[in-house]
Amino acid sequence: MKKLCFLLGLSAVLMAASAQTLPQAPNPLPVHVQSPKIVNSYQWTYRHIDLNKNEETERYTQVFESERDGYWTVQWMILSASDVNRIGTTPERFESATQSFADPRLTGHHEPLKFPLSIGKTWSFKYQYQSKPGSHVDVQQSAVVKGWETVTVPAGTFKTLRVEHAGWYTATEGSRRWRGRISEVYWYAPDALRVVAKEYQDTRPSGSTWEHHRDELVDWRWW
Repeated sequence: MKKLCFLLGLSAVLMAASAQTLPQAPNPLPVHVQSPKIVNSYQWTYRHIDLNKNEETERYTQVFESERDGYWTVQWMILSASDVNRIGTTPERFESATQSFADPRLTGHHEPLKFPLSIGKTWSFKYQYQSKPGSHVDVQQSAVVKGWETVTVPAGTFKTLRVEHAGWYTATEGSRRWRGRISEVYWYAPDALRVVAKEYQDTRPSGSTWEHHRDELVDWRWW
């Protein structure tokens, strides 16, 4: 009897130990990611990196102040910059449905994201950007949600949805006109409520890289 009790006790201990060491199933990733619920005073800080020079050229904080009809008023504070004339604060307008910032020089609609997001979702958009009289850039792009990807930035490691954009720009300046490719990648992290990294690249007419830069989340604060 004592031997039987001992064996039963040993069996119970082994079963308990086995249960404790079984791997836990990961939390399933959502099929559809909805537009996040941002709250007044939330803020995100990013760094801007010139990948042609491999150096940080700007650091900025976006503070969300108030929302109306799907648009937020955001204080965009440039904290440091290689061009010191850019340092300062300006009010900006942020669209929740696409996480894009309005620009008075832009006609049309730039759509970095388009909620709800799901793997395989696609959309297209076009816009015209005028930096000075007599010159403008026409852009046409298509976007696709490629899938989930783990990304590490200064603010931490996040599960993100990778969204890729590809398209063309046509630039006009007086009588001159040229064309090149544009590619962008956005990594949207539901846990951070925002894009935690984005990368932009365009080309000269010859096909060589012209601009190439990346923005990464450095810090975020919620109150």
